Amino acid sequence: MTRTGFAARLRYACVAVSALVALVLAGCASTPVRSCSDIAGPGWHVLSHPPANADQLLALQGVGAHERTVWLAKGEGQVFACHYETGLIYPGCSGSRGYVFERKAGQWVSDGVVLGTCDMNLNAP
Repeated sequence: MTRTGFAARLRYACVAVSALVALVLAGCASTPVRSCSDIAGPGWHVLSHPPANADQLLALQGVGAHERTVWLAKGEGQVFACHYETGLIYPGCSGSRGYVFERKAGQWVSDGVVLGTCDMNLNAP
């Protein structure tokens, strides 16, 4: 093989690896939204930015802001904060926690915590 042929193959390999890395990273970027949307359930839509009172809402649950928090809403009176985490034992599973907040009588209250689940089908034959 000539030096020119080797250089061309090396460039091709670099481009292929770069494309593969970009594809993998793009898939990872969508995982928090997909996972949190699954936890929240039907009827919730992802917010483009946290609500103005996000810190106060999280304080109702005694938690702070998280770098991978996804915010969802259902109508005007319900918001869902989801702290996206991957599971330690089964990395493909969500270890996410969701916090549901609802506006009642003009005040925001916490409706509790929702945990992500993972169906690993451990009982399969």
